[in-house]
Order: sequence, then structure tokens, then C-alpha cells
Amino acid sequence: MIKESLEISNYDNLILFGGFIDDFYNRFPNIKSFDKNIFLISPINFDYHPNITHFSYEVLYDEYVACLLAYFLSPTFKTKYASLDIGYLSSESNLSEEELEQISLSTNGKKSLIILGGDIYKSNVADNIIRAFNFILSEENFDVAFLDSKKANNNEQTIDEITEIQDDINGLVAYIRYDDEMRLEGSNQFALVGKVTNGDMISLNMDTKELKVKFVLNPKLRGLIGMLFSDIKFESCYYKTTIKR
Repeated sequence: MIKESLEISNYDNLILFGGFIDDFYNRFPNIKSFDKNIFLISPINFDYHPNITHFSYEVLYDEYVACLLAYFLSPTFKTKYASLDIGYLSSESNLSEEELEQISLSTNGKKSLIILGGDIYKSNVADNIIRAFNFILSEENFDVAFLDSKKANNNEQTIDEITEIQDDINGLVAYIRYDDEMRLEGSNQFALVGKVTNGDMISLNMDTKELKVKFVLNPKLRGLIGMLFSDIKFESCYYKTTIKR
């Protein structure tokens, strides 16, 4: 069931997908005090609140993850798509079957809420992602909430052929966040690979654009995904980037 208003304390499990953790906190501040299972599935490695179990996956593989979740959480989906190559989807997305099994075991027979962020709508396979989640929502122990005003516009339970990812994003990646103060925040590892230091003014090349921004070291971030705060509108959430000083 799609929930317009809810009290998360009524649930035994929360599954957060398709957004940055601050977006979920802003909409549901009591997530921080939720004392049951919280699973955040996100490519961004961050110093998350200790009550959150974070499972990472590769950038661009949202559709694969949605289908994996549907396979492990919806018996209807598993029966209908029994021939789906779960090993391949898991390997390519870098979301392990053991992690998926942990979510499945925790939610089995328990009232669970999936909260979907707005990032999924910036995927070119957003419809397929929503259709995969429709299978999960058909299970009586699952509800869903959306962070923004967009909703699933149909109840279709037939996914299209899963798109093969042709161009992986390797190296430095920028995740877009909207803010009036333009800056690029990154981890120590990001700074090392990009050969930048805290406070440097850099030239950021991405999506045919060249942006002049300040680099800010963020000790809560991990890995090679940085956060670009900008008031410029981008079609996607993640972009491969190169840096010049």
C-alpha cells in the first residue's frame, strides 16, 4: 500500500532506497531514534548513524537492485521471474546475495516500510524500477512512502527487459545535491585520487560542463563518490568527473 501519512514506529523494518540519508531525515526526523531494523541501500559511503545498516552498490545499477529486492522480498516476483539471473545482477551491482538475504530474513512476516527517494525518477529506467517495487507492495506486510510528490502512476507488474549497463562509471564520481553555495565535498580518498586538498579552487569537468568550485574535505564521506552542491539543474544524479587545479 502507498502511504501518504504514516508513523514509522508502527513498523518493524525500514528500507531506504533512492535518496541521500539527509533527505530521509528531513522528511522523517524520528528515523534517528528508530530502534528496529533500518536498511539503507545506497552507493554513497558515508558515516551513517549507528542504527543504520548500510548496503552499498555500484552507481547506475538502481534497476538491478530494485529487481534483486523484488526477487528476495516478493514470492510473486520470484515465481514470475524464476529464470532471472540473480547471480549476474548481484555481481554486476556489487550488492551481495547475503546482504539481500539478511533483508529478506528481517522482513519475513514483519510489518515493513519502504521509503523511496526522488533519485529513482532521474534514472532512464525509472518505470521499470517502480514496476519492480509494485511486486513488493503487493505483499501484505509491505507499505511504501515517497519522499517527493511523484507517485507510481500504475500498478503494472510486468517489468521490461532489464537494461544492460554499457558504460560503468569508474574513478571519481560527483553526486548532485542542490544548494546555493557551490562546492564539491569529498573524502580523504577522493582528495588523494583527485590530487586536491581542502580549500582548493578546482575546475570540475562533468557532463560537458566545466565548473569552478571549492573543494571541501568531508570526513564523513568514504570512497570516490563526492557530493557536488550546486544550483545548476542536472538530468541525472551521478556523473563521472575529472578535476583540474
